[in-house]
Amino acid sequence: MRRAGRVVIAAALLAAADTRHLPEVHLTVLEDNTRARRLYESVDFRVVGKTTFRSENDSLCMVRSGKW
Repeated sequence: MRRAGRVVIAAALLAAADTRHLPEVHLTVLEDNTRARRLYESVDFRVVGKTTFRSENDSLCMVRSGKW
């Protein structure tokens, strides 16, 4: 079930778009969490900056916008 994460993320994004009419969704992921980054990138999130979670600049800000 390697696709389970992608399916769950896609369903959550669609639900958010349908119920909240969100033009974009933002999230934060630890920079060294490459598996999570690949998952988010596979559903069209892109890196837009860096932020701090545990230590300075250890996380990436990602956004997904456009048609759902």
